[in-house]
Amino acid sequence: MLPVLVVVFLVGYCRVNSKTMSPALQFGQTTKDYVQLPAGTMDSSTSQFSLCTWVKKRYRASLPVIFHYNPDSSDIILSDDGHYNWVVGSGFNLKSKFTVPDGEWFHLCWTWSTADYTTRVYLNGEEVGSGETPRRELTTAVGRACIGNRAEDIKGSWHSFGGDLYQFNIYRRVLGQDEIRVLASDMCYSAEDTSMVLTWEEVLKNERTGNVTEISAVNVTDCVAVLRRRLLLMEGQLKNAEVELTSTRKDLKEIRKDLDITKQDLRRTNQNFTESKTELKEGQEETTRSLKNTEVELKSTRKDLKDIRKDLSELTLLVTGRLDEMATNQEKNERLYLILTIVFGALSAALIILLTTLLVRRVPGNRTDQIVQMGRLTPQREAADQAEGRPCDDDVIYKNHV
Repeated sequence: MLPVLVVVFLVGYCRVNSKTMSPALQFGQTTKDYVQLPAGTMDSSTSQFSLCTWVKKRYRASLPVIFHYNPDSSDIILSDDGHYNWVVGSGFNLKSKFTVPDGEWFHLCWTWSTADYTTRVYLNGEEVGSGETPRRELTTAVGRACIGNRAEDIKGSWHSFGGDLYQFNIYRRVLGQDEIRVLASDMCYSAEDTSMVLTWEEVLKNERTGNVTEISAVNVTDCVAVLRRRLLLMEGQLKNAEVELTSTRKDLKEIRKDLDITKQDLRRTNQNFTESKTELKEGQEETTRSLKNTEVELKSTRKDLKDIRKDLSELTLLVTGRLDEMATNQEKNERLYLILTIVFGALSAALIILLTTLLVRRVPGNRTDQIVQMGRLTPQREAADQAEGRPCDDDVIYKNHV
């Protein structure tokens, strides 16, 4: 474990001496104090970029400019006091957020992308503002780029930067906030990123105009102390990682055990599935046979049903004929019954008369008494009939009887 920590320490120490300890640049306060960058600096970052740097204020112009990119119009203007945050023709003012005192180092980052056409500004690793831009890419025409003032030939003193810069880097991608926080964590850290289109080492090699001098940015002893603190922190983190690794190994062993059990269950399940599949196949075959038999029976049943329907139709016709015939016979019977009733009534009446006649002829005694008895004559009725001048019923009866 100790050799690994020693290697880590030596790598960090070498980085301090070879990378982190690059000099800073101190700019004068006149219009002649700037660094001219080569044409085409931003050609590979037309759709997205990040620009990050360390800054120390020593002089406050009214409109200071750290970086200006001017292909045919001012596509990028950035300032160290929050006034200029200008990208592709649109900007916003964050001067109220920049409250860092003069003479102190602070970290600045700008990001922009056509993914959302938004410029974001980070101060000491934290986002302090953002704004939308026109929906276009950076102009790719050959243009000038300048650090410390505007890129035009005629420069104004109100745009002079007049401060110190360190680790001025441009990336062809948008850095995440976590990455920016790491860059802003301390000046001893120097990121190596393949997406850089302009590195601090390249800035130091470019043409300088006026009073732009190299100065020491960070004390070597301070950075070594930082690395030692980091080493102690890494040792603690490493111990925690070893504990977590032991726990993870134990968990992994349990997981493997559970995995073996799961594999066994899976094999049994697979076997059951195979058996179920075989049974299902047999069931399907049996069902197919049953369906075929059912179809045959259904055809036979349909044929029988057709015959039954035919027979039923014939029977219906026969019954209908019989019913019609019975209805006709009933009507005839009703007429015959009526005639017989009339005949029977007539015969009955004749029979009664005949019997009455026979009875009268055979009765002995006074015929007049018989007649009176038969006609039910009464003295009251006879007197009434004579008073009204009509023949009495007894005379009629008697005469008819005689």
